[in-house]
Amino acid sequence: MLRRNSLALAGAGALLPILAQAQSIPPAQQHTQSGGTPPTTDPNRMRSMAIEGSTFLLRTAQLGAQRAQNPMLRTFAQLEAEEQQANMQAMQLARLQIPAQVAASGDKLRQLQQLEQQSGADFDQLFIQAQMNGHQEALQIMQRIAQSGASEEERIIGTLNVPAIRSHLVMLETIRSMRT
Repeated sequence: MLRRNSLALAGAGALLPILAQAQSIPPAQQHTQSGGTPPTTDPNRMRSMAIEGSTFLLRTAQLGAQRAQNPMLRTFAQLEAEEQQANMQAMQLARLQIPAQVAASGDKLRQLQQLEQQSGADFDQLFIQAQMNGHQEALQIMQRIAQSGASEEERIIGTLNVPAIRSHLVMLETIRSMRT
């Protein structure tokens, strides 16, 4: 945890304007600006999207822990994989239904396939982008779940995830800015 906080603090001051701007855009508008479809309010669909997103972040983090060239990125990936596993375990403890198999679809599947084919600096760059995309999507979903999840347990999980996801976005942006 201390290592992760150190990464965030290293570049947080320079990134606060970015976060402030991202937080000032309503989630529906953020999603539309990124080319997606308007957000759903269906609790079952939100849960499904959260599980798919968490699985994507886990799978890409597992690849990053093995293949990342940058040591800070490799550390981030290891911690992200642990956190996503804990997140899934928390959902199970809350008795939320999680399918035994979660397949990546569309853009997520394409990103996973691209990551599997890359190595070195190219992998690192693609990994950062995949993680940032996944975290931005997860932030939007978890904000909605925190506000209108189907159960108190879902709202608690969403509430706990939102600040963690924001800090991950800061860390990823910090690592990316240090590479250039």
